Amino acid sequence: LSIGYGATNAVGTLTLNNGTVFHGGPGGGAFFALNINCVDVGAQGGNGTLTINGGQFLNNSPLYLGDGAGANGALYLNGGLLQATVVQPINTPASATAYFNGGTLQATTNSGDFLSGIVANVMGGGLVLDSGGWNVTVLTTTLQPGDALNGGLVKTGLGGLYLDAASTYTGTTVVNDGLLAGIGSISGPVVVNPGGSIGAGDADSATIGSPLSIYNSMTLQGS
Repeated sequence: LSIGYGATNAVGTLTLNNGTVFHGGPGGGAFFALNINCVDVGAQGGNGTLTINGGQFLNNSPLYLGDGAGANGALYLNGGLLQATVVQPINTPASATAYFNGGTLQATTNSGDFLSGIVANVMGGGLVLDSGGWNVTVLTTTLQPGDALNGGLVKTGLGGLYLDAASTYTGTTVVNDGLLAGIGSISGPVVVNPGGSIGAGDADSATIGSPLSIYNSMTLQGS
């Protein structure tokens, strides 16, 4: 599935307000032979925007924000559910930007770098990240504030979320289910609810014992 494909003046948008979009199966043609079974938002010089306000975007493949020189890819996750194996640019596009503002991003497999190479803006509505029973790592991407409304992060789903980068969003991090760990840092307050747990160290056993730094208060109701 390609949203905005072709020349530099190509513009594609997909807006989901309710209902379900199911993406599966390989694409066709010469371009898609190299990018089998992916969601491409802005490709080959085109400009693409994926906006999810509600509903479900069920997808068991990579979500590429920007694909190829000159391409621009943007994601606005304002509500609903978006699934992906990874969210990243590919083939050095001009920009790859995500705005997390209340919707749920759900992993569909283990990932060593789930949000890779994108500008990740945490807006006032916050990011709900559901690890979906898998172990996912945010390795290098900074989860940064996208506005002045103090949005935070809600960790849901079984499995682990490992924050290995310095997160600079200022809202509250809430762990409802599963494990939150990593070797990065969190700027805002942290609340661990009874179904959640917090630890330190990465999914990589070589970093077990390395600290997860919390530069604020922590409320521990879980483990």
